Amino acid sequence: MDIVETLQQLVAIDSTSSRTNLPVLDWLEPRVRRLGFETRRMTWLDAAGVEKGNLIGRLGPEASGGLALVGHTDCVPFDPDWGEALSGTVRDGKLYGRGSADTKGSIAAMLQAASRVRPGSGPLWLLFTAD
Repeated sequence: MDIVETLQQLVAIDSTSSRTNLPVLDWLEPRVRRLGFETRRMTWLDAAGVEKGNLIGRLGPEASGGLALVGHTDCVPFDPDWGEALSGTVRDGKLYGRGSADTKGSIAAMLQAASRVRPGSGPLWLLFTAD
């Protein structure tokens, strides 16, 4: 799993908080499943009537406790004149794009870390939230 490519793909998904975040969950869920996680979703309509969702992944036993890695999937609105907002451009060793630091960068790191673990005595949870 290439973390830069992962982050570029996440940045390319417009998940402005006024829109649905379900395209991010649609991108994440098959990847999380390929890592051996069982997944489930929770969806609802926000105050504006926009469908939002959380994705919960569990690796390991169905038990309470364990370790949870959590990241939100929405981003703040961006200036339409920012040409790199959804590009994930790499320049001078840095990746530019909306959400690359908060929190799509964290989500890419979570996926990278999860790809290197094996089930343990307690569950490992990946939680991807909206808003």
